[in-house]
Amino acid sequence: MQNPSFSRLIFFGVLTLTVLSLIVQVITITCYTGKIDNIKDFMDTYSTTWKMGFGAIIGLLGGRAIADTGEKENTQKPRKNRTPGKMEIKKVP
Repeated sequence: MQNPSFSRLIFFGVLTLTVLSLIVQVITITCYTGKIDNIKDFMDTYSTTWKMGFGAIIGLLGGRAIADTGEKENTQKPRKNRTPGKMEIKKVP
């Protein structure tokens, strides 16, 4: 398992970049008075950036939830001792 502080650092780094790109896009939309054609590529870049950041945040939270449930499942009582690779065949009367 990764260090929790490293996971938080990654999460907050992605969150910061996502919010920053969204803020820059909103400020650019509200303050730019020139032709839209000149700024289209710039806006597409920031739009893609915050959308990818949002997807990464969802993925990080989902991965963390799955990892947390996996740890809980692994702490359960193990089943019978079975040798890997051998099948148990039960005879049916």
